[in-house]
Amino acid sequence: MVSSGGQHTCGIRNTGSLWCWGFDGINAQQNRPTQVGVLDTWATVSAGVANTRATRLDASLWCWGINDHGQLGQGDQIESGTPIQVQADDAWLVVSAGGQHTCATHTDQTLWCFGANAWGEMGDHSLGDRFIPTPVDRISIWKVLTDGGGSHDCTITRQATLWCWGFNNHGQLGDGTTTTGTLPEQIGSALWSTAADPLSGGTLTGGGAYTCAIQGDQTLWCWGANGQGQLGTGRTQGTLVPTQVGTATTWKTVHAAVDHTCATKADGTLWCWGNNANGQLGNGTRTDAHAPVQVGTDTDWDKVSPGPTHTCALKLDKSLWCWGANSDGELGNGTTRIRKSPTRIGSSTWTTVSAGGRFTCGTQTGDTLWCWGFNGEGEVAQPPDSGPHITPTQVGSLTTWLQVDSATDHNCAVQTPLSLLCWGLNRSGDLGNADPESDFPVAIPQKIWTRAVTFDSMSSWKPDDTMACWGNDTIGQLGDGSPVPSRIGPVSVEVVPD
Repeated sequence: MVSSGGQHTCGIRNTGSLWCWGFDGINAQQNRPTQVGVLDTWATVSAGVANTRATRLDASLWCWGINDHGQLGQGDQIESGTPIQVQADDAWLVVSAGGQHTCATHTDQTLWCFGANAWGEMGDHSLGDRFIPTPVDRISIWKVLTDGGGSHDCTITRQATLWCWGFNNHGQLGDGTTTTGTLPEQIGSALWSTAADPLSGGTLTGGGAYTCAIQGDQTLWCWGANGQGQLGTGRTQGTLVPTQVGTATTWKTVHAAVDHTCATKADGTLWCWGNNANGQLGNGTRTDAHAPVQVGTDTDWDKVSPGPTHTCALKLDKSLWCWGANSDGELGNGTTRIRKSPTRIGSSTWTTVSAGGRFTCGTQTGDTLWCWGFNGEGEVAQPPDSGPHITPTQVGSLTTWLQVDSATDHNCAVQTPLSLLCWGLNRSGDLGNADPESDFPVAIPQKIWTRAVTFDSMSSWKPDDTMACWGNDTIGQLGDGSPVPSRIGPVSVEVVPD
C-alpha cells in the first residue's frame, strides 16, 4: 500500500514495515524511502498535506506531523516528528485525512472527527477547531461516502438513508436551505442505493457545487448548482432539495465532473448533460444540455470517466472512446481538434481509463500502461520538451502493470511482482529519489509494494465501521457539533438511532 500526500509519500511493505520519503512538514526531507521506526505491524497509511496517519494490526491509530489545528488528535497543538497514538483505548478501522482535519470510524460504527473546522468539516452544526475526537452525528452505519466536490460531504448509510454536511452555498446538501451544515443531516426519508463500491463509488457523486445520487428504485436525483444544466432537470435553476432527473427507473451509475454529468443505465446506454462548451457531452454539438442526452445509440457502455472538459469511456468489448476538449491531445486520437462525439482511440482493448485535467491515462488488457495529452511536468512519462502527446504513448515496454494513480504533477504505479515506480515532478522527493523530476518511471527500492494511491484529503474508519474526523472544521466538515473552528483530535460522527 502506498499513499502520496502534499509533498511526501508513505508505503507499507508486505512485511508490515512502514516507509516514508519526501518532506512531511516537520522532519528533514528524505529523498529515498526511510523506515518509520522498527515495527512490522502497520496495516494502513494515509499521507495528508503536512502530516501522516496510520493504523496498526491491533487497530490502534497513530499520527505525526504538523498539528496547528489539532490534526494529530492529541488534545493540543504540539507537533510531532514521530508517530503518537490517538486515544489508546479505542479501536479504529479506517482513517482519512483532509487538508487540515481528520475523520475516522470506531469499532462501534460511530464516526469521529477532529482538527480544523472552518467550513463545517466536523459535521456537528458548529464551527471551530476540535482538539480531541468528537462525534459527528453518531451515524453508525456508513456505507457509501463521497467527498462532495471538496467542501461538502454526503454519505449513504447501511440503512440506505442519505446524510450530508459542509458547505452549502448552492444548496448542494439538499436540505432545502443554503445554510452551511456542520452536523450530518438526513436528507429526506427516501432509501438510496448502496450497490456502489464504497471506494470507487457509482451511486453517489459530488460535482463542483452539486450532488447526484441513485435511489434504491434506480431513479436518479440531483441538487445544488445548475448554471450549466448539470443537474439534468431540464432547466438552469438550481434546486435546494433532491430533484428527480427524468422518469427513468433504470439508472446504474452516475459520475459528476466540474459542471457536467454522465451516467449509465442498466440497458448499457450512456447519457450526459451540463456544460458542453468543448463537446464533452458527446452528442455531436457544443450546446449545453439541461437534461440527459444519449451518447450515440450504442447499448454496450461499461465505464465512464468525465474530466473537467473531456470525457472518456470503455465499452463492454473493452474498446476506448473519448470526446471533448483536445488542445493538448488528451483525447488520444492523433489530433488536437475538439471532438463532439465519441471517437474510438486506436484498436487496442483497455481495462481502465481516467480522464485528468489535460491528459489521460489507462491500462490495456495486456497489462501495459499508456498516457497521452499534456506533458509539461512529465505526466505522460515522456521528456517535457517532446511536447504534448496526441496518441496513447506507452510508458516503458513492460507488460506487468497492475494499478496506477495520479497526483497533480506526478504519478505512481505498481507492477508485478509488487514493485513501485513513480514519475513526473519531484518537488520534495515525491518520487523517492533526489532527482528534480523524472520523465520515466523510476523504481522505488524494495520491490514489495502492493498498491499506489494518491491523496489530498483524509477520513478514517475503524474495525467496527465507525468514522471519525479531525482538522479544519470552519463549515462543519467534521460533523461533531462543537463550537470551535477545528479539531486537534478525532471526533465521532454520532450514531443515528436504528
